[in-house]
Amino acid sequence: ADGAHVADLPVGTMNEHALAWHPDGRRLAVGGSDPRIQIWDVLAKRKVASLEGHVQQVTALGFHPGGSLLVSGSWDAIYRMWEPSSGRQVLQFSHPLSSFEFSTDGRWIGAFARGDVGQLLEVAACPEYRTIVSNLGAAEDGFFDGGISPDGRLLAMGMHDGVRVWEIASGREAAFLPIRRTASVFFQPDGRELITCGDTGLHRWPIPERTDSAQSFQLGPSQRMTLPFVIPKCARRSRDGRLIAVTSEESGVALVLDAETGAMRTPLLGHERAGYVALSPDGKWLATSGWHSPLLRLWNIQSGKLAHEWSRGTPLSIGFTPDSRELVSMLMEECGFWSVETFQPVRRLPRNASAYPTPAAFSPDEKLVAVEVTPGVIHLTDSATGRLVAKLTDPFADRATWMSFTPDGTQLVTASMYAKTIHVWDLRRIRARLKPMGLDWAWPAFPAIK
Repeated sequence: ADGAHVADLPVGTMNEHALAWHPDGRRLAVGGSDPRIQIWDVLAKRKVASLEGHVQQVTALGFHPGGSLLVSGSWDAIYRMWEPSSGRQVLQFSHPLSSFEFSTDGRWIGAFARGDVGQLLEVAACPEYRTIVSNLGAAEDGFFDGGISPDGRLLAMGMHDGVRVWEIASGREAAFLPIRRTASVFFQPDGRELITCGDTGLHRWPIPERTDSAQSFQLGPSQRMTLPFVIPKCARRSRDGRLIAVTSEESGVALVLDAETGAMRTPLLGHERAGYVALSPDGKWLATSGWHSPLLRLWNIQSGKLAHEWSRGTPLSIGFTPDSRELVSMLMEECGFWSVETFQPVRRLPRNASAYPTPAAFSPDEKLVAVEVTPGVIHLTDSATGRLVAKLTDPFADRATWMSFTPDGTQLVTASMYAKTIHVWDLRRIRARLKPMGLDWAWPAFPAIK
């Protein structure tokens, strides 16, 4: 608007540039004499992806109006379609095109060859499985734990360099907190605060009201909650958000705080290398486990005393069922459910052995549980009976190290620390595609797509 200099993007020795703006107005695709296509976050002045496949000069670029696809043309006579969020190629086709353009609804590519010949190529998008982000660039940009806002619009993920927030629908990055390594992050139930736990401590971040969802926003200023140790390991909240459980692996303790006042609700609860913690949804129970420790401990929050201790395997992630009646321990070989009243096993879901299993995720209505049974394969099972309802097989075999249902229960969001990806499975759309083929799941229908 005012002609001000906004950014310099160091794209290298490339010339004869081909350019395309992403529909969000923030990302820019750049190609040219260097056949590698660069995608830049212009506001952050950061290259977010490099698309490799062409072997000669890139001559044309164009984004799908929905932003989920990028088409590129080259002197090598191969046109490639990319998923820009992950940098992965979706398909390629050989065509003597000289130019192309997407229709405004994204259904067609208008393609023109040499001479006076034009064609319409139909585009079949795949909203059932999409990638929000992949490979942010740094070697340690993997994801830890995350949280989804109560309205289902925002996803926050803890990372090595802080916390990032994305809009789930568009995949656009909406906020960034450069607060160093952050292992835990979650929204409070009213959606007005974000809680972060990591190297800089335990913090509460006010979330501003937004009138324009297309704009980025700033969180804070934060309020640091006082802890009796320097560096916390991870944190969890109760369902109503009134209690927050925190561990310190370095000090070998866990505790429960009043979220509003910061007062300690329990004494320091000892657990060597207390790396993992779970707070029951009703706020009555606390579970702790430790790094490379076979011990799993259950604590009564009201009395502050140890209720029971198990020594079986090495539980690398723990949680509770939504009704707070069972403790869930994830081992390499199984997902086990334990009664908090009798301390006896209730049921088990077998897994193929893999290191660092993902915590189980329950749907909001508590009827479905998602468990990664082998890397890249998630089973959706009936939480009451253990009956297999559906399998979700990641087409890239990306392991999920965190996952959560959206508040309406129709989408499953997964993040991978190792593949550095965030994917969204739209369960409602998957079933809508399966139903006409007679392959729908034996499960109650989701609300219709609006």
